[in-house]
Amino acid sequence: MASLFSFRGEVEWDSRRGDVIFTYIPGYQLVASDIERNLVDSLSDGKISPDWLVYVAPIKEKEQLSKMLESPLLSERFENLKRCQWVGLALFEKTGIFSEVLWVKCNDPTFGKPNPDIILTSVRNAGLGCLASRDGVITQAPPGAYFRNPSQSPRSYFIRAALLCRNSVEASFIAFTLLPLVAKARELYCSAPNIIWVDTVSIAYIAYALSELGGRLEAFASPPEIRSYSSYKGLADTTPNSGEYPLFIISASTSGKMAKDLESCSGGRIKLDTVGTILGVFDAEFPQLLYSIPESQRGRKVESVDTLREILVSGEDFLFNPGEPIAVVLKRLQLPKNFSESFEKIQGAGLIHYFKRFSGYKAPKAFLIDGSALAVEPAFREWLVRKAIGTLPASVRRIVYQDDEGSKQMAQLVRDAIAPFRGEYAPEVLSIEDIEQRSPEPDETVAVMAAVAGSGMALMRITKALRRYQPNGSRFFLIGAVLARSYAQLEHFKSNLRLADKNLTFAIETWCEYAPAASAIHEYKKREMDFLINISESMEDHNLADFAKTRLEALQAEGVVHKGVPKGEPFISLSGRADAFNLSKGFALWKDFDDAKCHIDVLFTVTCWLQNARECPALPNSERLDGGGFQQAIIAPDCFLRFTDPVIQASILRCAHDSELDYRSSVMASARAAEIISKFIRLREESVVEFLMALALNRMRLRQQDHIRVIEEAKQLALTCKCLLIQPLISKYENDFEFFSCKPE
Repeated sequence: MASLFSFRGEVEWDSRRGDVIFTYIPGYQLVASDIERNLVDSLSDGKISPDWLVYVAPIKEKEQLSKMLESPLLSERFENLKRCQWVGLALFEKTGIFSEVLWVKCNDPTFGKPNPDIILTSVRNAGLGCLASRDGVITQAPPGAYFRNPSQSPRSYFIRAALLCRNSVEASFIAFTLLPLVAKARELYCSAPNIIWVDTVSIAYIAYALSELGGRLEAFASPPEIRSYSSYKGLADTTPNSGEYPLFIISASTSGKMAKDLESCSGGRIKLDTVGTILGVFDAEFPQLLYSIPESQRGRKVESVDTLREILVSGEDFLFNPGEPIAVVLKRLQLPKNFSESFEKIQGAGLIHYFKRFSGYKAPKAFLIDGSALAVEPAFREWLVRKAIGTLPASVRRIVYQDDEGSKQMAQLVRDAIAPFRGEYAPEVLSIEDIEQRSPEPDETVAVMAAVAGSGMALMRITKALRRYQPNGSRFFLIGAVLARSYAQLEHFKSNLRLADKNLTFAIETWCEYAPAASAIHEYKKREMDFLINISESMEDHNLADFAKTRLEALQAEGVVHKGVPKGEPFISLSGRADAFNLSKGFALWKDFDDAKCHIDVLFTVTCWLQNARECPALPNSERLDGGGFQQAIIAPDCFLRFTDPVIQASILRCAHDSELDYRSSVMASARAAEIISKFIRLREESVVEFLMALALNRMRLRQQDHIRVIEEAKQLALTCKCLLIQPLISKYENDFEFFSCKPE
């Protein structure tokens, strides 16, 4: 299920008032069931009966969301929607203003429609008010004490904006409220901002969300650099240099003094129109304040400080001051549970595809498991027959399959396996369309087959059809492979299937479950394609341009899996040999295997491995790749010596997050990474091109002196190496360093 952010609000206009449930939808793909389940949660089992439902989304999502909201999904089966007069879709553009408000449902045409500006104000106030009311965001001083803020003003409460968000969607919502700040900066500079300053690294995730959202809406010319000035001590470092177009985000303030000081310390070079404060209690006109804390949340008024104990607060006491990152060594300890059993089922089996799609109408995914190939895999068929005979009860009369060929083959195999034991009562195999046309069978027992499932959206269509056909009875799910974005989503997978029909009896069996976190791989592919497009269009060297075009064609061959398109080749070797990325026997994570050419399987394995290292709560902090937002965690450079196979090294480079390979904050880690890469260059290891690409595409970053060392080694390699890509990689890394990396020390 995709995360959506819902909150209650109200809109007043022309002496009328409407109760509203707002739902913020960030810019990514959804299916109708995401919206439906979020709506079930928002309506709170009938306790809320709103006048309106308003969905807030980027303008680019208009077509897809309009179709979803018009579907019978949001129909009268929700009893507490009967009072709801309108369902609207509010679409915002790069300025943060609603460019269009579409009313999908309008039961009362005499009920006047409010101005989009009124809705905009209500959305921002209601959403930020919901976030600011959470525990810990506003901390009251204990009796007999008061806070002395960094601005030196005495307060009985303290604001900690770092606790606003619990997930990326909520950070994206705050980024939406910051879009007008970007628009003002563009107008002031006559150029898009290229730097976002934050007063503390603890809210840097909001700046990154703003960069991502602004990028999708084309509010930025290129991704802005994110910098922190660590509260008051760093104000002097914020004065813009030539060519810098900064905007400033202050986490929280009780006086607005920091914003005023930003202007004064820069001699007027920083304009207040480019400074925004997320939470505060001062005049919203100076500087720009997104949300003012209501009086009811501010605690007692400090009448006199003479008899009160002062709680000292400095910027670094409550705002994160970056220290030495945790260097995480990758080892078996971080593998997901049941790793050996799960991955033995797929290693070398040819089931995994790289950047393919299920049909011509869907976007490609970093990893797909081929359901049709899975359905004929002997080990899987043996498991399926065993489960069919030993698990499915005699009362099963219908077998419903997910809408794909692999699931259909599963259903037929299950029927054939149990038919000899059922005689004339052998179950019937049905598609989703078949079950949607059948008359209801209230106490029917149904078996559901799915070869491959993601978050369960395709299966939710089956459960929706079964609500009418089978309001009671039992359901038995037999599922081949489950692919989720995270291990948390895997945990929720089975509960999602039970969500709409809590009174039924369920049994859910899966053959294997994986969480390949593919966001880093998607981002890497995008950067690589942009780099290759630039080469193919601008290089005079025809051989190099042809190489880039050939590589682009391979990356863009995002064919449909079930039509037999071959699997993609993810890596580039130094020598260009076909066997350069074959896996040697004895890979620390696998058992022995027969096929050494299994690049996609290794890439898939590594991304699941790294995701568990980020998520698993059982791991000690020293072994986790997730620093929790307050501590950077990096992959120890020596991991590239522990895993000497080029295919493993390249997989780590492509699957890691940027922050996990950013060694600039550690003198030791940066120097060690440069030493290892330089050694690989001198030895002409096959993974050298992948390392240089990781550096040139800003997946890996080094300190300046270490960067220079690697550049010099790479230049020596370019003199004798036949690999066409080496020189443009060196040039890009060398030319872009000043923009993407830290200033010289």
